Amino acid sequence: MKLNNFQNRFFIDIDPETCEPKIKNRAAFKEFIAQFQGKRLVMELSVFDSEKRSLAQNAYYFGVVIPSQIEAHKERHGLFLSKQQVHEFNRSNFFCVTVYNGATGLSMNIPTSTTLYNTKEFNEKLEIIRQYYELNMDWIIPEPQQVNDL
Repeated sequence: MKLNNFQNRFFIDIDPETCEPKIKNRAAFKEFIAQFQGKRLVMELSVFDSEKRSLAQNAYYFGVVIPSQIEAHKERHGLFLSKQQVHEFNRSNFFCVTVYNGATGLSMNIPTSTTLYNTKEFNEKLEIIRQYYELNMDWIIPEPQQVNDL
């Protein structure tokens, strides 16, 4: 069984003196592993990057920015877009890498995953999105501090 879309994350702290692993939420980990009883597993470990986009940023992006963009497109252009369509628009226009061919002069935006951005980079992209909508659509997307209950 291949777990390409592995959604379960378990955090492990390593004791600095003994190098013993301490699994956070051990009961949930054991319950998850139980489904593979008798199987041989390969586990990939990575260092937790606390600088990755935060849960609050994620809540703001999907709960405020995208709904505001949807409303802007509906009000300004009569377009009824889904959350997924707006997210893909953002990935293609703001969360992307631009590849430029000097010989032909052509460039292309290659979408990237929003999960690749750290907190600072993610905030910079959100600011660019807010500026884009203000300048091009005369639409104000509220800033995080203007929104309650994220």
